[in-house]
Amino acid sequence: MGSFLISIAVVALTFVALSNAHLKLMRPVPYGIDTLNKSPLQNVAPGASGSDFPCKLRKGVYDIVVMNNFTVGKRQELSFIGSVSHGGGTCQLTITKDKEPDATSLFKVFQVFEGGCPVNSNGNTGTHPFTFVLPKGMPNGVMTFAWIWYNRVGDREIYMNCCPVTVTGGSDDDSYFNSLPNAYIINLPTTECETSYQGESNAVKIPHPGQFILTSFEGQQMHAATGPNCTQKAEVQLDGVVGYQSSIITDNGAAYTGLPGNLPFVPHGSSGAVRSVAATAAPNGQPADSHAPGAARAGSAKAGSPSGAKGASGNPSPHSGIPTAPPASSNSSQALSSAATPALTFQTLTATSNAGVASSNGSVPTPILGGSSAADPSNIRSPTAMPSGGSCSSSSAAMTCSADGTRFGVCVGGKMVWRAVAPGTTCKNSQIARRDGLRSPHFPRKPRRDYIV
Repeated sequence: MGSFLISIAVVALTFVALSNAHLKLMRPVPYGIDTLNKSPLQNVAPGASGSDFPCKLRKGVYDIVVMNNFTVGKRQELSFIGSVSHGGGTCQLTITKDKEPDATSLFKVFQVFEGGCPVNSNGNTGTHPFTFVLPKGMPNGVMTFAWIWYNRVGDREIYMNCCPVTVTGGSDDDSYFNSLPNAYIINLPTTECETSYQGESNAVKIPHPGQFILTSFEGQQMHAATGPNCTQKAEVQLDGVVGYQSSIITDNGAAYTGLPGNLPFVPHGSSGAVRSVAATAAPNGQPADSHAPGAARAGSAKAGSPSGAKGASGNPSPHSGIPTAPPASSNSSQALSSAATPALTFQTLTATSNAGVASSNGSVPTPILGGSSAADPSNIRSPTAMPSGGSCSSSSAAMTCSADGTRFGVCVGGKMVWRAVAPGTTCKNSQIARRDGLRSPHFPRKPRRDYIV
């Protein structure tokens, strides 16, 4: 009996360790802080038995401890707690008008960090904060923000944390919201469509990222997902979308760095940071009603039906008794200081075609070193000619390099999508590498560590 009890205890402790060995959001402050662990979503189709999509459905999933206030056009901080960052990967920042989302809710992508998120480093080296902005035209109201992460190293997983937000300073109609692409949801299950596994050096490419996308290449390749249902998963991104825009990518303030004077790098092995934020900002937080996993609610917005999305429009009413998170920084509305670590943004100056897949006469993103404004003509480099596009085999996950090494291409939906490499890097032999003698200005090379799973 003693051995049996010991075995049960070991299994229980192992489960707890694995559940808390990855990452979760620190800011914005998530729903259900007390019950949110750091594990990925279950490898099950959304809505099926055992699924915890979206938002890691569980008892208390939508308890509100802190209401996050987002002002359209103002810089916000994205930061994490946890040590197992799986070599970074690709993050989507999304929003839904549903206050308590379920498997049918409509999550709209407004920002993509393609590669280098939540860290641009091999191994499990902690994280660093990011900056994002809600674009002009986002509707006002009480909504749900969701961070979705596809890790680069380790098992093919999807992470998703959700946060309550009150949006102000935006639009009183849904026209912009309806033009945003739907979230790209794969790895649920991995047998249908999964992030490519090519020597643990790939960040997944989002087929239809929308207007705002930042890309980081350090030590990474960009690959489309693979599997029998990947084409359908990409098509879902445009279901019901009205006026999808991919032709203009502007510097709206998003960055691979945090706000000046705000939360620092979270080192390997850190813990408890979320609790300290919540305790400071919300000592008297009142939880909302709890929901069991998979519980459906009437009136939920479904993918492909943006006009049916739940959630208030117009100016939101205040939440009685629910504390709000303090502003991320007193300098949130200002540009990053000149002392901040440089980041890369990309501005596309001419149109693309075929629902976000670049045509042969499309455009190239032009890098702008962090802290500078795209509105300043001196900061914008002249676009160069795009290599010939044409058809390709979607079954191939390999990255293609241009002859001069300044661009890389990935096959998405049978079309070759080309992007410029970051300054100081080159594309050669299907890999992005630093040019001789150069190192990343904001992500110094670190020794490889054993991966913790």
